[in-house]
Amino acid sequence: LELARSMVCPRDEVLRLRQADSGPFWQKLPERSAVSYIERNLAVCYLMQGRHVEAARAAAASVEVLPTNSSAFFIQGCCFEEERNSLEQAAVCHTTAIALDPDFKLPYLSLANCRLRQGLLRG
Repeated sequence: LELARSMVCPRDEVLRLRQADSGPFWQKLPERSAVSYIERNLAVCYLMQGRHVEAARAAAASVEVLPTNSSAFFIQGCCFEEERNSLEQAAVCHTTAIALDPDFKLPYLSLANCRLRQGLLRG
């Protein structure tokens, strides 16, 4: 986790340098992808430690930088389920993750779990 945290400062510098550019969004895609990956991995580290608030914050940063990061949406959904107990918001995050990457299996399971906990499915 400490190594992941140490990478957060360089990613801020990369974004600052690239924000000065006036080109189209796609020209910043390599940097955005790398930063989103770092933030997402930081979120995973926090989630594994049960630190759901920090995990949610890192996952949100990952989505902000690259809104197509399906695993970051999945992590956000997990955080809504566990920490905030907001099952509907969790379901929205899991549905978004599925829409972005239909082959990603975990959001399907988590979405079903949300719906079951909401009483919308019979077990």
